[in-house]
Amino acid sequence: MPGHMGRGWWALWRSLLAVVGGLALTSCAAVEGFQKTPEASSTTEARRSLYYGEHADDAYYAAAPADRQKVRDELVYGKMQVLEDDFLDFERSLNSSGNYVTAGSDLAVLLLNGVAATTGGLAAKSALSAASGGIVGAQGVVNKDLYYQKTLPALVSQMQATREKARLTIIENLKLSDSTYPLNSAEIDLKRLEEAGSLINAVNDISQQATNQKNGTDAQIQNLQSLTFSATASATKLQAWLYPNGKVDQSNLNSLQAWLNRQPESFLNGQNYPPAAFVSGDTGNADLEPIRLRALNDPTLKIPQ
Repeated sequence: MPGHMGRGWWALWRSLLAVVGGLALTSCAAVEGFQKTPEASSTTEARRSLYYGEHADDAYYAAAPADRQKVRDELVYGKMQVLEDDFLDFERSLNSSGNYVTAGSDLAVLLLNGVAATTGGLAAKSALSAASGGIVGAQGVVNKDLYYQKTLPALVSQMQATREKARLTIIENLKLSDSTYPLNSAEIDLKRLEEAGSLINAVNDISQQATNQKNGTDAQIQNLQSLTFSATASATKLQAWLYPNGKVDQSNLNSLQAWLNRQPESFLNGQNYPPAAFVSGDTGNADLEPIRLRALNDPTLKIPQ
């Protein structure tokens, strides 16, 4: 019996070694999804010290007024490059850490279950099965914590878009003189660029976009619910063009929406006034009829007369 137990625990030991080895391989082969960074870490750290060190801004404040704009531009672009380095590192960590946890736990379960199926000792089978069950249970918790991976591409895209806007603001402002846009003003904009590379801000931005879209859709629904139909000749022609055979023509709908967005009447612009309300609506607004006539006579819409 002791010999049997010894053989069982030896099998368990070999199994655990296999699991550890598998996890080690996984950690070494964690998929980042990025090409190798060409710069050495010492180079990026030297740049950080140069543009964000204790005395980084001394040259600007010591410069003559006529030279400050040039020094300001060099400093700001250098600081922007440091922020780009940090954001790229952040993207790498978001991607690789999640891949490691998910792939590593999956591999561990496969190894433990496989060895448990081929191990003769009951004690070893029981221990391996228990370990496998524990990892599966842990995976459930981990996967909940890593659910953001499913939305990670959208979050990264939002961060990139927000950072592009912040970067554009800085580049545009650098066209101004130093007296109009001094370094301390640029530092405020650089801080906004830094904050744009934040998951929290990305979630907030996406939530705000969803809220704005919902409000716009609600406004469209409200317009359509209160809609009474016009029977004028212009409305009838537009309806026949937009709804041939009783179904909306998506190409014509897109063309009409683009045309409405170009009109000087502000209430037509954007998505809060749907094309259906413009084509068929009779809301007591006397201005709709001349605008419909304008649409009928616009050759870009190609509406049959």
